[in-house]
Amino acid sequence: MTSRPFLRKNHKFKRGLKDKWCISNVSLDNALLAGKFIEIIMLIKLVVIFLLA
Repeated sequence: MTSRPFLRKNHKFKRGLKDKWCISNVSLDNALLAGKFIEIIMLIKLVVIFLLA
């Protein structure tokens, strides 16, 4: 029974983070968002290449 309140609290915390992320995404410029997205993809590609090498 002690883990239930913790899970609820954790869920609320995660939902809060998600809401903040959504708000920041909406306020961001689309071009900036696309740039960030491309940057993340490039970073992932580099990591994959590094791991496979």
